[in-house]
Amino acid sequence: MRVSRTPLLYRVLADCYLAVGRSDLTKSQYEKAISLAKAVSDQDVLMSAQAGLKQLSN
Repeated sequence: MRVSRTPLLYRVLADCYLAVGRSDLTKSQYEKAISLAKAVSDQDVLMSAQAGLKQLSN
């Protein structure tokens, strides 16, 4: 199985999990998106994933 290294994919997946109430799966996807976004210097995804993660803690 090939693992994607595209941070946007993980951010969108986290958004989907959040939308359907699966916060148990959301956090790990946002964290993966943040990690990958930092690795590839994708500031847009980094900021949106961090905002999503912050929304979880509210």
